[in-house]
Amino acid sequence: MVTEAEVVNNRNRIYYKLTEKGNASAMERIKELEEFVQTLKILLNPQLGFESCLG
Repeated sequence: MVTEAEVVNNRNRIYYKLTEKGNASAMERIKELEEFVQTLKILLNPQLGFESCLG
């Protein structure tokens, strides 16, 4: 993470930016979260019958 600070109207403002490595890590975690949410949807809303097994 990269930080940058500046003073605006006598107040400190701090800006944060992810590095390339941090961005890649965040994207990987988002993908994991999306897969987890998809699994929860399947578990909480099961469709009975053979068609649901075909995905």
